[in-house]
Amino acid sequence: MSLREERPEYTRDSDYYFDDGNCRIRVNNYLFNLHRTILCRSSVVFRNMFLLPQSGEGNPSVDGDRDDHPIVCHDSLEAFRAWCWALYAGIEELGGSNSANARLGEKECAHIGLLAHKYECLAIEKWAQGALIQRLSVDDHSGRPSRSISPLRLGYILEVSTNCNWTSAVGDLVEKHLIHTIASSTTPSPVCLRNLRIVLEIAEGLGNGQLAARAYYHHLRSQKWCLALREREDRIAEKASRFSLRDDARRSDRWVNHWGDESLMMELTEAQEVRLYRGFISLSALRGRLRNMPEVSRQSWVALDCTCLASHEKKWREHAQKIWVDDSFNDITDFLVEMKRRLSIDSWTGKAHSGPGSCALVELKDEINNFLGGFEASLTEFFPTRSLPWFAGVFARY
Repeated sequence: MSLREERPEYTRDSDYYFDDGNCRIRVNNYLFNLHRTILCRSSVVFRNMFLLPQSGEGNPSVDGDRDDHPIVCHDSLEAFRAWCWALYAGIEELGGSNSANARLGEKECAHIGLLAHKYECLAIEKWAQGALIQRLSVDDHSGRPSRSISPLRLGYILEVSTNCNWTSAVGDLVEKHLIHTIASSTTPSPVCLRNLRIVLEIAEGLGNGQLAARAYYHHLRSQKWCLALREREDRIAEKASRFSLRDDARRSDRWVNHWGDESLMMELTEAQEVRLYRGFISLSALRGRLRNMPEVSRQSWVALDCTCLASHEKKWREHAQKIWVDDSFNDITDFLVEMKRRLSIDSWTGKAHSGPGSCALVELKDEINNFLGGFEASLTEFFPTRSLPWFAGVFARY
């Protein structure tokens, strides 16, 4: 009985095993037979590999010259096929407006970009990045994505973008799409909550605390900053329900339960729920403090005995009190934008003083605008990813 080693059987790829090819490549259990000239033309990695001496005494074969001696690539089959398509399409066809690339989806473009980056196909990678930017376009006026893409697919594209260092070009667009899956509707939605969980998993998997913080924030914003289901439903319907302190409606779970269906609360982990509520408490506390005019740094205006700030404090409190009871301004950024409008803050010039920047009102205007401009970048302060007791630091800053 012969005890010879059994060789595994590999399947020749139906599209990319060319009879006249001269470079066998194995991906999983599939064999590809590509042309070295095509590989050398596009890939720095393969071009350099083919320049290396590979044969020697007792080993006359060269990697890739036979089915039983292939080059092994540890890539997904789907991604490798997409990359092969780009290799054989060529830059001329890839760049054509009426070419087959118009039929490629976002996932295929991400596949191509990932392997083009790995194998240093610089022209193909540049094309893939541009193709993704085009497919992930966002409306300039509304800021909404031009097409709907599932959060799982967006997560893969974001992972590719991170691995390829495309973060500023492609990653920012992907994050806008991900946030839109959470905040596309102001009505309570199990789908939006599940999307929140998916986005948080994506962010945590990539170590992207900024994306996680934005996801928590935009979810609360989409829920009108109201964690009481009954009250939120009343706000959406623009009416108030009759309420009795004696009936069953006073039960805390009817009012405090965030999503109204206890099974949906299982979508988030305990740690994620803690971060969500911690951010809610922190931002709500900060909004509460804004009923009084914020202080500004004491600079040259003190020496000039500037009274501009004091003259506006009463107006600030009066308008803030009116806005405070309007549910349309529960979000802190909406609150500040409305205060700017009512008090004409952007028109403050400090003309009463001779030197620029010496007026306290001008300084306050700058601080408000800086806060609004950098607000989303600061959300990690309100929704930290590190483990903390739920009450730790909530009011420390305010």
